[in-house]
Amino acid sequence: MAKGRLIVSEKDNGLVGQIRTRRLNETFQLMINTHPVGQKPASHIIIARAPAGHDFEAGLAWKYKIERGQMAGQHGFNLLFNDPDYGKPFWVSAFPVAANQWDLSVKSDEEMTDTKDQAAA
Repeated sequence: MAKGRLIVSEKDNGLVGQIRTRRLNETFQLMINTHPVGQKPASHIIIARAPAGHDFEAGLAWKYKIERGQMAGQHGFNLLFNDPDYGKPFWVSAFPVAANQWDLSVKSDEEMTDTKDQAAA
């Protein structure tokens, strides 16, 4: 079940998303990671707006190419929201649904482990 939407923003040529759950209603941007570090660095940094009005780094995102199925050749995203104010970190997957639009789905730690294991195989 989709919990939000990620779209290409016309004004800043970036990605803007919104995720809604029972406890969270968050609008965020995916900004290109201009200083990637590590073996598998994040492609994007998640920037959200705090209730006080300032922007903050809410997590990281990895862009990937879908290899199989109806969406093969398109790109998806795995987002990790890990700011301490969220409590426990959580994953969100973004699946393409239309040109420059992705549906968002919250994933459990177990589902993300399964996804990573399948990608490594």
